[in-house]
Amino acid sequence: MQMKAPSLLALLLLTLVLIGLSGCLASGPQKLDKEKLPPLPNNKTDCEATGGSWGLFSGGPEESCFLRTTDAGRPCTNSDQCEGACEADQEGATTGACTKRRPVMGGCHAFVENGPARTVCIN
Repeated sequence: MQMKAPSLLALLLLTLVLIGLSGCLASGPQKLDKEKLPPLPNNKTDCEATGGSWGLFSGGPEESCFLRTTDAGRPCTNSDQCEGACEADQEGATTGACTKRRPVMGGCHAFVENGPARTVCIN
């Protein structure tokens, strides 16, 4: 049985697929356009309608809305890759995970921003 030589069209198609895959593998986490995120609701009714939590956080003087993020737990190296922030388990880590809520408030957090995580305390 004689094998046929691959057609030019098949080779071209295979080349395009491989080029596309190599771009996916090399790119890593992408910067998120936070301007496209819906704004935080500014009242309890709208906040709760979008699945958010309304209340006083961090002992602040005003109530506000905190929304769940859709990328919670995704690996990151910078908060630009997350809806909320990129938080590590400990100071000095170079990778973290996207936070569960936005904005991030209250307590001390080890934020990763293009290098080792640094602890920031938010009142």
